[in-house]
Amino acid sequence: AEGSGGALHPGASYSQRSRSACHVRSMSRAPGSPTVRDVKALGVRWPVVLGAVALAFFQTGGTFGASRNQTGERPVDAVAIAIAVLGPLSLILLRRWPREVMGFVSAITVVYLLRDYAYGPVFASLAIATVATVVLGHRLAAWLGLGTVLLGSFVAVLPAFRDQPWSWGWFSGVLAWALLVLAVGELIRIRRERSLAAREAREEAGRRRANEERLQIARELHDVVAHHISLINVQAGVALHIVDRHPEQAQTALTAIKDASKEALVEL
Repeated sequence: AEGSGGALHPGASYSQRSRSACHVRSMSRAPGSPTVRDVKALGVRWPVVLGAVALAFFQTGGTFGASRNQTGERPVDAVAIAIAVLGPLSLILLRRWPREVMGFVSAITVVYLLRDYAYGPVFASLAIATVATVVLGHRLAAWLGLGTVLLGSFVAVLPAFRDQPWSWGWFSGVLAWALLVLAVGELIRIRRERSLAAREAREEAGRRRANEERLQIARELHDVVAHHISLINVQAGVALHIVDRHPEQAQTALTAIKDASKEALVEL
């Protein structure tokens, strides 16, 4: 069915056309471009990817807006844009590598603080990473990461880095924000653990009921089979005893054996 140059004649079969279409799609895809299978291999779902991209746009735009409103801070440059973009995009791998992603987000946030950029939505990725890391069970990594960011924020406002005086109101606000993020993560983690425990308890109760039902069936089956086997044994003994002297009565015993064995098979 193929002509010159790999083209298909009109008489080509459906399977040949399908293979040719798949070959064209595979050849048209750019080398190294990610596919759905590649993304699934990393344990990543497309809604997570789309959410991370949307957050990256939000943080980038919000950083420009915050810089316009906070004129005393360093203007937005390539480093600030990179931090605003890389933070959300790293969250795509948060479920697979929570500790590594938490450390990365904390590190770039500290760089953002030390470079004296404007305070804005760039901290959203840090809050999400902290909450998710706590929920996934890596509480120490979350506490260390957020503590590093807090230390970096304190260092960034020292007189050696900024001309503004120390503000206890600012200190209280930053500390309250950090504690709120950790509290949200802990609450979600506790609720998730309780939900998992309740589900495991329901599954265990279901398995226990199933085992009890199987045990009851086994007991009933044992009683039925034992009764019929006993009946068969008695009738067989009677038949052997009277088969020579009273053959007509032996037929009755054999009929009872047949009926008992049939009932036993039905019960089984």
